Parts: sequence; C-alpha cells; structure tokens
Amino acid sequence: GLNGVDPTPEDNSATDIDVTGADLWVTKTSPTTVPVPGRFVTWIITVGNDGPETVEAVTVDETIPAAVDDVAYQPSDGAYDGSTGAWTGLSLAPGETVELRVIGHLDPTARGLLHNEVGVDPVGHADPDLSDNEAEHEAVLDPRFDLELEKELTSPLERGRVALWRLTITNHGPSRLE
Repeated sequence: GLNGVDPTPEDNSATDIDVTGADLWVTKTSPTTVPVPGRFVTWIITVGNDGPETVEAVTVDETIPAAVDDVAYQPSDGAYDGSTGAWTGLSLAPGETVELRVIGHLDPTARGLLHNEVGVDPVGHADPDLSDNEAEHEAVLDPRFDLELEKELTSPLERGRVALWRLTITNHGPSRLE
C-alpha cells in the first residue's frame, strides 16, 4: 500500500461480545439463628440483578421443609404466589435487589437439622450465569421445654402407713416432649 506494509497484522481484527439477559443471583439467610420447634422460623431470600436487562418477573423455587407449616410470604416489591413460585409486578433493574421474607411455624416434634433450599430464574430473559441462582440455609433445631410438676396427696397421711401421691407433669412447650 501507499503507507507501506502493516508491521502488526495480528491486531487488524476485533471481537464484540454482546451480553443480553438478566444475570440474577440469590442468597438465603435467617434472623432465626436458633430455630425452636413449636415457634416460628423466618428466612429472607434476596434476589439481585447484575444485568444488563431489567426484570419484571422471576420464578422462585422455594423448598419448604416438611416440619414447617402455616407458611406466609412477604415480598418487598410486587406480588408472590407461594403455590406457583411466580413473583410478578417487579421492576428489578441492574444493580437492584428485592427480598422475599418467608415465615412458617415449626412443628413442635421436629428434631435434628432444618435444611431449606431456593432457586431463582428470570421470566422472559436468559440468565448468562446460572452458578449463583441457588442458595441454601441450614440450622440445628433446639427443642425447648417448660415443665411444671404438681404433687397431690391422694390418701390419708397417717404415721406408719404408706401415703399415695399423684404426680402430674405438664409441658408448657413450646416444643413437644416425647
């Protein structure tokens, strides 16, 4: 050419990678640090959007442990349907987060480990990174009992004779003693 030979021909091309979709992530925490059978337990699911697109709805796959009933959901934005996992009415822009508070009653007979999982997917958008779309929370249950003992004489109290007593133990909970 007029300007001579290109001394670095290897830099004569470029690559443009367009990222589309909504890169969602999820975490799960609990302010209930020591869950007690017979009381309520709370989890907080936080969903964030790393972009580049705004999301109007997500699907939350929340696995409620069998020992938890009477579950209520409190979304920080939009509306959440616990039976389908649909969380609609959102405007989750890149860099923003929303929270879903999950509250349930823990069976008084529950023992051992309380394990809870959650997954999240954008509705109508591809998610370029699925590695952070699941989270879990585990806690060891701490049963607690409030026992009361009543002692009642059921026979006459006479010197040299056997006295009969009725002992009644009452558990005021919150956990069931078995």
